[in-house]
Amino acid sequence: MDYSNPEIPEGINTSQGHPLKDFFILLASVGILISLAVLILSLITEQLASRIPFSMERELVNRSNF
Repeated sequence: MDYSNPEIPEGINTSQGHPLKDFFILLASVGILISLAVLILSLITEQLASRIPFSMERELVNRSNF
């Protein structure tokens, strides 16, 4: 059995855009996702914190070693 490698077209593994542009797009996307996650978590904790009774807050502070 005779095997030979096929001819690979030139430029098959290159992108059309600039690599730094792709990097900054990915970096901005990750930054936006992290910012949205922090915003959503802060809104959720704000809503949950308003539902904790004051007596429980005092009890939690008394238990801590501040």
